[in-house]
Amino acid sequence: MDANKELLYLYFRIGKMIYENQKYGTDFINTLSTSLKLEFKDASGFSPRNLSRMKKYYDTYKDMPNFANTIGKICLI
Repeated sequence: MDANKELLYLYFRIGKMIYENQKYGTDFINTLSTSLKLEFKDASGFSPRNLSRMKKYYDTYKDMPNFANTIGKICLI
């Protein structure tokens, strides 16, 4: 379950980075996707579509107070 929690934190942090750099448009997501795939060759899940979902995930929950506690509860389900 800790792995799920860490994965959600990773998605949130990546989503935050994308959200903060959205001024660069979709090219930013495409370039980031390519860079992550080259850097982490054995990993998956870094397609432009998934990165866009991470951005949406961050945008949805960024204003939620006590986000860390909520993630912990989600992972226990």
